[in-house]
This record gives sequence, structure tokens and C-alpha cells, in this order.
Amino acid sequence: MKKIILSLLVVLNWNLKAQLPEMDFDVLWNNSLANAAPAPSGWITTNLLTSVLISSLNPVSVTPYTASSCSGNTSMRIETKVYGTRGILASYVPDTAGFAFSGNVVVTDPTPLKDGFAFTQRPTHLVYCVQTQPAAGDTSGIRFRAWKTTGGVRTYIASVTETFSSSSPVLSMETHTLSISYTSTLTPDSAGLYVASSFKFPASGLVIRKGAKQGSYIVVDGILLGTNIGLKETAVDKIDLTVFPNPVNHTTVQFKTESEEAHRYQIFDVTGREQAAGHFSDKKALLSTQYFNSGIYFYTILNSNGQNLKTGKLIIN
Repeated sequence: MKKIILSLLVVLNWNLKAQLPEMDFDVLWNNSLANAAPAPSGWITTNLLTSVLISSLNPVSVTPYTASSCSGNTSMRIETKVYGTRGILASYVPDTAGFAFSGNVVVTDPTPLKDGFAFTQRPTHLVYCVQTQPAAGDTSGIRFRAWKTTGGVRTYIASVTETFSSSSPVLSMETHTLSISYTSTLTPDSAGLYVASSFKFPASGLVIRKGAKQGSYIVVDGILLGTNIGLKETAVDKIDLTVFPNPVNHTTVQFKTESEEAHRYQIFDVTGREQAAGHFSDKKALLSTQYFNSGIYFYTILNSNGQNLKTGKLIIN
């Protein structure tokens, strides 16, 4: 059994190496491991425990969620559930858990799970939408970390974490903006995202601890890493806005609103890098997508003071 699990995870690691995780959760979810329940692209989740090679009787803990989202139609919902884990997995995964890692996973006994994807930027902020309700005595949360590897040694140089307790739930979807702290002037070579309905990771590293409570849940959407974004953000849906066409086929997109406040737009890719910007005139703005690569982008509409009035997703085919 141990050999089978390790072999499967080696294959999984190969397939996801350096893959940027889906951060908007609207792309079709896939089965990443031996008929396990589908998961977002670029994420390893507790859904892998549903594989027929582990236990097809295990519950599905990570699901696409359409009742609450802030960008597109789907978000990622994680709920803490009880699993049957045996053999080597019992050393890494508690029998009660709910989590999603970004990037590739390497398991080599006796080292713990490690997450990561190629990332060579220094974002200042993590912006994301969240709804969560931990059970009594539990904690949910999200974490971003970036590191630099020198001489085969991985050193964390940036991080930010936000956690929620049963006494501080978020009962409807809202946008949170977190400042990323750096301990070095180096540029990272990789990074990782971790989201959990039961956040049981100590500050010193990614070693799973037991103690999760069944029924805790967290919903996340629209994760964005960028520089100097969201500094004055209090809401992302202050104005009505029409974006047409969306999706767009490398032509021209029109942003149109009845609001006098709309002053400027910014376009970011999924890693938070600004790709374009422009101004509104007579409550309209045009964006040429002729030279954009196909993919998912995010737009932000700002007023003249730089405050965020509207955030959404733009798909370029």
C-alpha cells in the first residue's frame, strides 16, 4: 500500500510541477489522482482521499460552490470531514481535515507535505474573497508563502496568514486585503497557497497537526497577488458596470457604467501583474485585447482617489 501511494504522488508531482494554481475557480475541475473527486487545477486537496486506491467510501470535502462568489460564477468551498486513512497517509493527514494546497506535492518518508509553484515576483498584497464558519474550538484560514532556494535549501522570505475562529465568522462573502511581510530583499523562486476549513499548521512550517472539528467550512474566491493593489479597498461592488464582450476574442472590450465615479481601470493577470490601464470618458472606457495572451484576467475600476469601485473577471479566448 505504501509503495502504491508514493508512486501515485510522484506522478501527481510530475503533472503539477510549476503549475500556477487556478485562483478564480471557474475553470473546469479535474480528477488529479486515480478517480479521486475533482479538484481545482493546480491544487492538491483532501479530495484525493476519495481515490479508489485509498477509499472510495471517504467523503468529498472540497467542492465548486455557486451560492457565494465574487468573481465569475464559482468559488471553492472546503468543509472539514472525517476520513478513513491508513498506512503512510496516517502519518501526513489527520483522520479529520479539510484543506487545499497549491502547486506540486512531494512526499518522501519521513518528510511532511510540501507545496509550491514557480513564482518570481515580490507581491505586496494578497486580495481574496472569503466566507467561513469554523466549528467551536476550530480555526479556518488562508496562507501565502514565498521562498528562495539556495544550494538545495529552501528559505521562506515572505508570508501572510489570516485565520478565523468560531467567534469571528464571516457569514457572507466579503473581500479581504492582506499585506505580505518580507524578511529578505531577495526575489522568490517559488511560492505556495494554503486554504483550510481547519487551519492546523504551526507558524514554523507545514506540518499537519490533529484537532480539526467536523463541520467547519471556508469558501474562497478571486485570489489575487499583486503590488500596491487594494490599499484603500473597502468593497468591490460599489457601482453597476457592463463589460462587453466578455469573454472576448482578441478585439476590443468596452467598460460602461452610469456612475460618475468611475475614473480609471486596471487589468491584472492571475499572478497580480498589471497588464494594462486606461481612463473613462463619458462613463465609458475601451480596452484593446489584440496583443493579450489567451487566459483569465481581472479588472479593477477605480475612482479619482484610487479607491476600488468594482472588481471582476475578464476572459480572453
